[in-house]
Amino acid sequence: SGGQQQRCAMARILANEPDLILLDEPFSALDGYLRWQLELELSDVLHDFPGGAVYVSHNRDEVYRLCDSVCVLSGGRSELKRGVREMFTAPTSLAAALISGCKNVSHAEVRGASLVRCSDWGVSLRTSSACSQDVSYVGIRAHYFTAYRVSEQDVPAENVIACIVDRVIESTFSVIVMVKTPGGAAIRYECGKDRWKSLASPQRLLLYVAPENVMPLVDGVGGTALTAGEEDHRA
Repeated sequence: SGGQQQRCAMARILANEPDLILLDEPFSALDGYLRWQLELELSDVLHDFPGGAVYVSHNRDEVYRLCDSVCVLSGGRSELKRGVREMFTAPTSLAAALISGCKNVSHAEVRGASLVRCSDWGVSLRTSSACSQDVSYVGIRAHYFTAYRVSEQDVPAENVIACIVDRVIESTFSVIVMVKTPGGAAIRYECGKDRWKSLASPQRLLLYVAPENVMPLVDGVGGTALTAGEEDHRA
């Protein structure tokens, strides 16, 4: 109780002076407060550990804070290892985007060097870089959108999705807005409470996404998990 089992297990492991430590969902049975306390302790242990460590988790925040490199396991196969910040900033596969927390994904077809048709949303979007022909999905994070009222005059000319507000959910520190797109699929838009108040609870919204925030993705199937380690002294 109180994380003592995890502490004792780690002490036994270190007493054997291993070359490599495997940590498989080490905090999964703990509440939020204990998870944070043990994560701080584990971070110190791994920092001082001279060998390698492999950390398996479905918790993207833990992986981001504890690890330097990461690979995604999808459909029983491992994707290429990448830097943690690189993977979270610019995932290249559907599996990586989903497990990194991307809430909005559409089937996509490449229509030009930097143009994709997002069939689920019924729009075409520009990307900031050329898309390979194996791109079949597009992802956009919920906080990447800029919302405009329909009556506003300074709306960008491209990369705008006309939406109908379907549901508004007040979260702890933000507002989640579920909208319907011209293609019929839903999009999750998330903003601060002050920003939503300034929009005056509209029934329709124009959602703009900058080309650099449109993430072209290759296909990925199956359940996913993160396997990660630190590059300087962890595998």
